[in-house]
Amino acid sequence: MIYEPEDCFLPPLLRIDVNDTYYEKPYPRRGYNHDIYARDIYVIAEEGLGMPPVEIYGISKEHTSWNIYLENFFFNGKRITDAKGLNLKVNEFTGPVYLDGKQIN
Repeated sequence: MIYEPEDCFLPPLLRIDVNDTYYEKPYPRRGYNHDIYARDIYVIAEEGLGMPPVEIYGISKEHTSWNIYLENFFFNGKRITDAKGLNLKVNEFTGPVYLDGKQIN
């Protein structure tokens, strides 16, 4: 069977989220994500496949993801300069996300 690019599932390039943990008491215990850096990411994909999403989520007001720094992201040789090009997915519990020093959410 031949798959066309629009038929393909694209897993996230990067996913940062807050999950429950059942390994520590009290159950469930949730944390937060902050001051995370991802640099020099080069994605090469077939034409028409599209940029895999970058997903950054919190889970509540107390359990958020913020100050996420992304630098030097490229897709098929072209530098990504905005949230649309990055295929950025966030929710209401996501704080500032920066691409090359500029806030994009």
